[in-house]
Amino acid sequence: MRGEKAPNRLGVTAVNKTTLKVELSRTIPYFEPLLTLKTFYPVEKKQVLKYGDKFGTSGHTLTFNGPFTMSGWREAAGSWTQKKNARYWNAKNVHLTAIKNRVVKDSATALQLFDAGKLDDVVVTGDTAKQLQNRSVFNVVPQNATFYIEMNGKRVPAFANRDVRRALSMAINRKQFVQQVLGDGSQPATTVIPAGMMYSGTNGADFATERVPKWLSTPSMTYRRRGSYWPRGCSRSAPKS
Repeated sequence: MRGEKAPNRLGVTAVNKTTLKVELSRTIPYFEPLLTLKTFYPVEKKQVLKYGDKFGTSGHTLTFNGPFTMSGWREAAGSWTQKKNARYWNAKNVHLTAIKNRVVKDSATALQLFDAGKLDDVVVTGDTAKQLQNRSVFNVVPQNATFYIEMNGKRVPAFANRDVRRALSMAINRKQFVQQVLGDGSQPATTVIPAGMMYSGTNGADFATERVPKWLSTPSMTYRRRGSYWPRGCSRSAPKS
């Protein structure tokens, strides 16, 4: 992944035009579903060699094998169009001829454009999302993604201490945060892995809920541990005189 080894030493071989062989250094039970992530999407070699560092920086440097191609897209583009790919294998069942995309950074502005009929779909959050919850056009679409708050230990030295970070993590009311701050239907996260994404191959249990630390699921334990982590972390990160 860091580009430090020669391609023939990576354990990945193209057996033929339709078969890819991957050798693993250890067992990864979730390897097959992992390959469906866009990180592992194939790219056309000759296109990469042709454009080099510019590959993927604009629509004309890319090739497409999906139902749409991209037109007018470049880095930091404010708008672009996805056009129906006539060469797509199932093009007859793609009923849209084009999808116009527009970047709108402010939720309130996006909602105004939506209400004016200038946009067909917008993503909203915060106060805008909370105002829309009783409207029939408001829909919560679950996504396999996790967002978290990262503390900057370079600006606040105490944040570099793990006990301090643990205490602050325990002090955050995740349920109130997603309901009152985000207001967009997000669910409280207790692990990096999103719920509903990875399941046990033996009992079908959701990895996200199975791996929740006890101190997060037991309020009284959370309070007790927070009380020990905070003073310990502060004493270890306090400047020495």
